[in-house]
Amino acid sequence: MAPRQKNTLSDAERQATIHELLQEQMCLAIRRTFITVLEEEVNGFIRAALYQRTPERRDYRNGYYERDLVTTSGEIEDLPVPRTRNRFRTQLFERYQRRQAEMDCEKR
Repeated sequence: MAPRQKNTLSDAERQATIHELLQEQMCLAIRRTFITVLEEEVNGFIRAALYQRTPERRDYRNGYYERDLVTTSGEIEDLPVPRTRNRFRTQLFERYQRRQAEMDCEKR
């Protein structure tokens, strides 16, 4: 029987590690949500899903550009923002906005 190893992390270090993991997961969840919202928004703007051909189509996709967005949960890096030929603009954030104020929580 091998001797048990003692946990070498202090309570403060464990809490810091858990906090970092939670913050990372929160940023990933926000990023996934933003991507979903952007895709739905561009589909509504174009009036067609990706690769779908319809008579109601108003525009065509033109790739993506990446941008960073800062929230209180952390920085969301390389967020893919869809482009269209007729210049789709998202309502999720302003054109040159780099900080999402709506995601900030008021401290009371």
